[in-house]
Amino acid sequence: MTSGAPAECCITGFRHEGTPTGEVKLVGKIHTYFAYPESKSTKLGILILTDVLGYGLSNIRLIADQFAANGYFVVMPDLFRGDPVKLEPTNTRARVQF
Repeated sequence: MTSGAPAECCITGFRHEGTPTGEVKLVGKIHTYFAYPESKSTKLGILILTDVLGYGLSNIRLIADQFAANGYFVVMPDLFRGDPVKLEPTNTRARVQF
């Protein structure tokens, strides 16, 4: 918790460039994004639990892919089962552009 209002950097997003390279598979009934390192090793892993925007946006998938490019096996489940918060273009508090 902060004693003051959030700075601009806290409410402004960054858009990553590229096309996600991981894959979505079902784990039980939950769609899950997997990104593998070049070696395909699962020895070192990262579990990404997304924010309310979910796992479907390319930005978070590109972040997962970057971890994989650095040698980590990445697992990112769809925590909201296909129903994440939708960004409204007119919502002035949601300044992230996708």
